Amino acid sequence: MSVRNFILFFILGLSLNAQAVTLKELAIKSSVILAASENPDILKKCKKNLDQISILSFDLKEQTEVKIHTLTESDLKILDQRAATCEQDCTCAIYAMAFEFKNKPHTLLSEKAAKLTAADRKKCVSKLKDICGKYLR
Repeated sequence: MSVRNFILFFILGLSLNAQAVTLKELAIKSSVILAASENPDILKKCKKNLDQISILSFDLKEQTEVKIHTLTESDLKILDQRAATCEQDCTCAIYAMAFEFKNKPHTLLSEKAAKLTAADRKKCVSKLKDICGKYLR
């Protein structure tokens, strides 16, 4: 297989994977990864180190960019509605990023994302089940 074909298959695989996962799921995974990088107790619990978290973060960034690229106007309307409660599951930052990518900055989402703290992320993550198996694998 040529390098060109490999790259095309790789990009296609990312696109298909991003289609199957919602932006909300990616946003929650982002919160878990950030919380893990900020909390040694999460790293220990999940038997991860910062290098592994960095790799997960890089992979997530690629998936998120592909997913945001595929968002429609209808998707943005849904994200706009979620702005009222995004701090409850720590998804504000990724939603704000989606609007910025589409050149439609969303003030409320951006403000909420800026106010989010490490303690907030830890609280959001504490509500999730199986963070090690579902989000940090």
